[in-house]
Amino acid sequence: MLTTDAQSALRRIIEDNANQTRFCIICNYVSKIIDPIVSRCAKFRFNSLSEESQINHLNNISKKEKMDIKPEIIQKIQKVSQGDLRKSINLLQTLSKISPSLLNEKLINEICGIIPEEVIINFLKECSSKDTRVLDKTIDTFINGGYSIKGLIYQLGNYIMSNRCNLDEKIKYKLISALGTSEKRIIVEGTPATVCLWLANEFSEIINGK
Repeated sequence: MLTTDAQSALRRIIEDNANQTRFCIICNYVSKIIDPIVSRCAKFRFNSLSEESQINHLNNISKKEKMDIKPEIIQKIQKVSQGDLRKSINLLQTLSKISPSLLNEKLINEICGIIPEEVIINFLKECSSKDTRVLDKTIDTFINGGYSIKGLIYQLGNYIMSNRCNLDEKIKYKLISALGTSEKRIIVEGTPATVCLWLANEFSEIINGK
């Protein structure tokens, strides 16, 4: 989360103290680290935990804490967290405070910030429109719904690459490329609304063959 200027200051600290100090920088996205720092580091990459390992760890926690959590809830937590153990533990803690009788997939999706698939499908469908008014309405509906733009990018990517999406493979490739650019825009400069607007317009041009 450091700005470029802050990272530049950190680089100078690293350079001035490299003889007597070792620095360990932990990040989720190495692309967010400026090149002068990256070039001075040895990179170690860690893969996400396997599904089995994560579920076993969550089951172990729920057993020791005497939580009344059903196996299907554990599996849902694992699926949502995508190998991020810290995120899955936080979700487990949140859901443990809710009565098991009230837990259902819709409630879990809302707590976890998962966008309903019908919203994802409708967003992609509306983006095929050439009418800018339709696109503006689509964006307003999405933003006013309180959905996460990062969640939209991730879930759109999954849907586009799935067999449920019947678009041409070349169009799918271009859409995925646009999703990558939109994620970069979030990191560099964009607000959720502006990124969503750019993404909708880009999708419209790709789908309509412009």
